[in-house]
Amino acid sequence: MKKLTLTAIAVASAFAASANAAEVYNADNVALNVGGRVEARTTLTDTGDNKQDDASRARLNVDAKTNVTDSVFAHGFFEKEFTKANSNDTRYLYVGVGNENNELQYGKTDGSLGLLTDYTDVLNFFGAEASSKSATADRADNQFLYIVLTVV
Repeated sequence: MKKLTLTAIAVASAFAASANAAEVYNADNVALNVGGRVEARTTLTDTGDNKQDDASRARLNVDAKTNVTDSVFAHGFFEKEFTKANSNDTRYLYVGVGNENNELQYGKTDGSLGLLTDYTDVLNFFGAEASSKSATADRADNQFLYIVLTVV
């Protein structure tokens, strides 16, 4: 049975919200943001039975940051995804420490290959070929991630 997955553009444009964040607290060198998004999605089949499956999802995230010293900060991020199938998927859960130029994170973060293929492996046909080859192509648990925040 061949399945055709479509994003219902009319529904998505009418009901889907873009990612949003609200600053809940910002005082005493501590900032707390809560954000997320809701996507109305559907999966349609081309077998003639007019079957439609709800593939909608919602994401909720919490982002916290505090200044340890004048030049060093600590950072924590958590994001969970909710679907009709009652999935309890933690997408991101990490802590980090950094300064204005660098940040080191530990936890469930983006894999190194995924950071590259998210921008380069985006063909309509035969896309996502590289990103399915390794566990580092998606989010991975218990990993360190080093990020350069500014280019000198």
